[in-house]
Amino acid sequence: MDGTFKIVPEWYQQMFTIHVFIAGKLVPLVYCLTVHKDLSTYREIFDNLILKAAALELVLQPQTVICDFETALIPALQGTFPGVNIQGCYFHFCQAVLPKATDLGMRTSYIHEAPTKKKVKTLLATAFLTPHDVRVAVELLGRDAMGSSIAALFSYFRLE
Repeated sequence: MDGTFKIVPEWYQQMFTIHVFIAGKLVPLVYCLTVHKDLSTYREIFDNLILKAAALELVLQPQTVICDFETALIPALQGTFPGVNIQGCYFHFCQAVLPKATDLGMRTSYIHEAPTKKKVKTLLATAFLTPHDVRVAVELLGRDAMGSSIAALFSYFRLE
């Protein structure tokens, strides 16, 4: 699932898409132009999809959903599909952390200083740990975070 904001007509806020794996290929299945990106909008999308599936005598009960970190999307999924396994998209994760590093003034050091680049990439690699291990890993990695920018990035990461 993904929401795209840059390509929609000005009176819409996003184009929300749902892709599914069919025969090992990722296929775009649903496109929704929305004027909001809030909990009620996502619930309405999912409720309508459930109704359409029922009309086709199908039960819509995804086991796993990979999505971005949209704050309203995750609770809508959890409320509509109890027990669904929600996984964050690594691309969107990086798209959140790397611009933050730039905002903190780390762009030049990230490009030209190997230790800074390694520290940021190691921080991004924590996405592949179990949720239980992420907090410990971030604390261990952040212990020797030198400089206010890298320390600020670790603080941001801990909060998010």
